[in-house]
Amino acid sequence: MPRVRNIIRNVKVEEALHSRKCHRNNRHIIHAGEKHLALYMGVSRENFCMLCAGQLLERAGEHLAQIRDELGL
Repeated sequence: MPRVRNIIRNVKVEEALHSRKCHRNNRHIIHAGEKHLALYMGVSRENFCMLCAGQLLERAGEHLAQIRDELGL
């Protein structure tokens, strides 16, 4: 039996090595040492602070629930 693919493998929780801005709201600062959500897209990466990450994951969960409903799963 073939193994099940991870379709969201490009999303990871990382610890910032340096301060950076959140890609959803550039007024949010991710400080060095803080955990954040990192989304890899080819050679680029977008970083999201914990506040925005929670909102993004909530929206993604809603989208996955909708897909499950449409598939009847």
